[in-house]
Amino acid sequence: MIAIALNTLIFVICCGLGYVKSQEYQCRVANLQSILEGLKGLEDEIAYRKTPLPDALEMVSQERAEQAAKHLFAKVAVDLKGAASSLAESWLIHTKELKEDCAFTSDDIAAIGDLGKALGGTDVYGQTNVLQRAYRQIEGQLEQAQQENQTKGKMYKSLGIAIGLTLVIILI
Repeated sequence: MIAIALNTLIFVICCGLGYVKSQEYQCRVANLQSILEGLKGLEDEIAYRKTPLPDALEMVSQERAEQAAKHLFAKVAVDLKGAASSLAESWLIHTKELKEDCAFTSDDIAAIGDLGKALGGTDVYGQTNVLQRAYRQIEGQLEQAQQENQTKGKMYKSLGIAIGLTLVIILI
């Protein structure tokens, strides 16, 4: 009876580890999608409502953005309103924080970070162009993340199950 319970526990733990590892890939996809949706909302606020950038960042973070975009936009808006740092500095600092929390790759962080260098330095037309360029760049990263999620995420789930079954068979 104890052997059956122990084998079941080993199998469940191995499967769980596989699923946890695959979650990193799903998390990256979800966070890149949130950044894209946040950028779309930011573009709408800037282009159509002519909202100043600090207010647009705050509004989008409160009303439309989720996950990574909410975190990034809210922190940058607070920094800009408090005049703690420039947009480029604040954007760079908080973009680097995303790598730790959101399973982004270095290329993702570079694509998101480049936006901060150019955003806020031009008129409305220039800012919409900057946002559209960043949008296309991050869309490419999202496609790559989705492919990795389908291949590597599935691999880790299957690997967890296979290792669990192998260990159970060895222990029987």
